[in-house]
Amino acid sequence: MIRQAEIKDLPELYRMIDLFHEATGPKAIGKMDYDSMEHTFKVLIDENILLTDGKSGMLGILVYKLFYNHSIKVAQEIFWWVDEDKRGKGFGLELLKEAEKKVKEMGAKALFMLKVKGLGDERLDALYKALGYIEQETTYRRDL
Repeated sequence: MIRQAEIKDLPELYRMIDLFHEATGPKAIGKMDYDSMEHTFKVLIDENILLTDGKSGMLGILVYKLFYNHSIKVAQEIFWWVDEDKRGKGFGLELLKEAEKKVKEMGAKALFMLKVKGLGDERLDALYKALGYIEQETTYRRDL
């Protein structure tokens, strides 16, 4: 059952964020700081969206006011993880659908989802397009 994460979920959330961190590349910028991650988890749990089933996946989303118009809220995925044995079986889609519902309930007018290069590119492109998402931008990173 997908639900808003709770503090009791922290051990599994840490396990999944370690896998996410390893798979997505931010380790090139810096190692995981667990105090920072605990703060992030708590902010998502208390004030935003952190969905999980407590064992196989999670989706963290920030809801915020647009910088150019504070009367409009939008939502931004910051991480989305599904354990490999659950991928391609609809679980990730369940997380996303629940997130869309929660984002609407919080008054957001748009949800921005990410695609990490090399991590299921074709499947995510197809999923996002099938659900009506519009490709909007590409982000580049240069390590300094």
